[in-house]
Amino acid sequence: MPPAIATNQYLYPRVRFDPGKDFVLLGHVASVPNLLCVRKDLPVNNVAELIAHTKANPGKLNYASSGIGTTVHLSAELFKRMAGVDMGARCLPRQCAGPQRCGGQNVDLMFHDITSIIGHARAGAVKPLVTQRSTLALEFPPIAETVPGYDTTSWTGVAVRARTPKAICDKIEADTKIICQDAVLKERLAGLVAETVGTGATDFTVYVAAERAKWGKLITDLKLRVE
Repeated sequence: MPPAIATNQYLYPRVRFDPGKDFVLLGHVASVPNLLCVRKDLPVNNVAELIAHTKANPGKLNYASSGIGTTVHLSAELFKRMAGVDMGARCLPRQCAGPQRCGGQNVDLMFHDITSIIGHARAGAVKPLVTQRSTLALEFPPIAETVPGYDTTSWTGVAVRARTPKAICDKIEADTKIICQDAVLKERLAGLVAETVGTGATDFTVYVAAERAKWGKLITDLKLRVE
């Protein structure tokens, strides 16, 4: 899921800054795929079966939500739209503190960043189905193989205030690219199932613009607001 810089202007009625104008994006550091898990006794073993089961039981399945505009919420809502299924949110924010809630009877499925949920998935507490394509989690097939174009990836990057002198921006961008090639950083990120990206300002700006467009449309269409 994107950070607030890509969603807040759509979720909140008043934002004191313009993410598109008040920051200069300098480098895409890492990305973390989301993992779709279902409760262990749900009679599905892949996304195609989940979609078929949901369509056969419209409105009966529910997904974990940790609040409006959060990763698990928007990821599920995007899935609903792209897969053409009907399901509702069940958990209250305080009940969704950990992915283990998906292993209980209160929710049927959950979209969560793989760093937080992979331990539960590999331990058998929940049944993992798919993730985004990742070289660090090849045991999980990409969700886009079943739902073409679906992509919910958490990401981190480097940005500075607008009007920061160009020489400083150039230095930070160059250093960010160098750091992203560091073997120690890559190893530590891999331990979190986070893939190093290492692209510069131009590519990162294009990427974030696409994220804003995607999530902005979904949030606007669903009329989501955080008051």
